[in-house]
Amino acid sequence: CTYPVDACTDCDGNDLGGQDCNGDCGGTAVEDECGVCGGSGAPAGFNCDGTCISGTLVVFNLQDYYSWDSWNGASLSFNGESLTVAAGSASYAYCLEDGDYTYSFNSGSYDSECSWTVAVDGETASSGSGSDGEADYSFSVGAILGCTDTDACNHDPNATADNGACEYPATGFDCDGNCIGS
Repeated sequence: CTYPVDACTDCDGNDLGGQDCNGDCGGTAVEDECGVCGGSGAPAGFNCDGTCISGTLVVFNLQDYYSWDSWNGASLSFNGESLTVAAGSASYAYCLEDGDYTYSFNSGSYDSECSWTVAVDGETASSGSGSDGEADYSFSVGAILGCTDTDACNHDPNATADNGACEYPATGFDCDGNCIGS
């Protein structure tokens, strides 16, 4: 043969080596520590499987009412970052140590389209809606989440932080559905 296919193959079609992990002859892509060719590795604070190296997984799940729309300038401020939605929804994950945390909703246009939840180890610890306007919110990591209101039907005496899921009887009824009063 006069010209081999490339520098990694001889004239008889034999592989001479020299390919990167993508199979590109002379390429420079390598596998990261997670085994992904050309990858950037696990995000800071996370293992390759998405679990936290230390602390507890906390995920902010942001949603726009219209699946194609953005948050139109609105955002959540947390941990020195501005969290927002470019189109439809977005998630932001953190590995946090036990403690109490706060975040803020910053108004934009069409705030009523914005909603979010904050999950601590998969359980909703905080939530909100842009229709409530600019406000500060909080959640706890390492707390026992549940309904802390003793007047609620689902009061959890073991809960150390309220998860916003308290349920109350309808007017004129008790928690068992019995009519009370006259």
